[in-house]
Amino acid sequence: MTQRSADSTVEWLIGEIIRTHRAKILSCYDELLARAHSPLITGELARDLHQQAAAVLAEVCARLTAADPPPPGYPQSSAKRGGPELLWAAGALCEAVLITVTEQLPDRPGLAAGVLRLAILLHQTTTDRFTAGALDYLGYLVAALHRSHADERRRVARELHDLVAHSVAVALQNLELYSLSRDSDAERAERKLAAAVTALRDSVDLVRALAQDLRRSGAEDGLEAALRAYAATMVPDGTTCHIRVRGDEDRVPPPIRGELFLILREALHNSIRHATAGRIEVDVGIWPRLVRARVADDGRGFDVYAPAAGGGLASMRERAALLPGRVEVTSTPGHGAVVHVEVPLRPGDDSA
Repeated sequence: MTQRSADSTVEWLIGEIIRTHRAKILSCYDELLARAHSPLITGELARDLHQQAAAVLAEVCARLTAADPPPPGYPQSSAKRGGPELLWAAGALCEAVLITVTEQLPDRPGLAAGVLRLAILLHQTTTDRFTAGALDYLGYLVAALHRSHADERRRVARELHDLVAHSVAVALQNLELYSLSRDSDAERAERKLAAAVTALRDSVDLVRALAQDLRRSGAEDGLEAALRAYAATMVPDGTTCHIRVRGDEDRVPPPIRGELFLILREALHNSIRHATAGRIEVDVGIWPRLVRARVADDGRGFDVYAPAAGGGLASMRERAALLPGRVEVTSTPGHGAVVHVEVPLRPGDDSA
């Protein structure tokens, strides 16, 4: 038997091992993913990764046994929930395959070349398929960053229109009424002039508050300080807001801390402006590898599955995905709302 035919026989044997022990390999792979304890490798992404692994096994098996390989495409995954986890999952799949194959190979010389060929094929195939998903994620990051900046500009424009422009319009209206009344009704004119002055002072205060809000949008002075400063200027009379941050903020890198503040600020904004809440609670817990935050209110609530449900929820989820993390919202009409935020500080480990 020539060396070429011997190598082909070994590759065919390895291919058959992969085919007959496919379920065992995928089970080992799923266990490795679960062992990572990543809060991101769950649900839809976990199912996507399992499907991609099955496709990789089919392609590698076909190449080893000289069968017609499946098309080079890969199952579509959710780009915003992929990213670095896809590359880590590729390594986990290689480990699962090599563990299973080496356990099943007979104990005889001359098989090392076949195992090396298998490792090369696994590397090539997982690189093609999983890296394509990672590239999709990079494209998602660029688009999400652009949307994030656009959302911030829209927020500033909204605050200027809803708060500052309204206050200035009230001042102008009172000045016009003062002009009309100053000759015929001096007392009424004085009241309108005083109201105009009050409205203009309110406008100045609003502009100052908005400028301060923009300066602390990165939470440079700390997450708790930024949240308290925002609440102090935005929470209306009659609403109580309790803020608690537990743990060492120094564990949270400044870019993550800034994005986390923007997410929580949006949740606070929704409770203040849309929920008409009487009580708002913000609780943040910081551990060595994970940040968990919760914003709860006793407001009017809403149907989170309704098409009109928005209030910045998409923006919060996109910001969290950039970290990468996740945002979950629970609410029912008439029973308040709770926003849960989870951000890993070290990818792949969420132990607290």
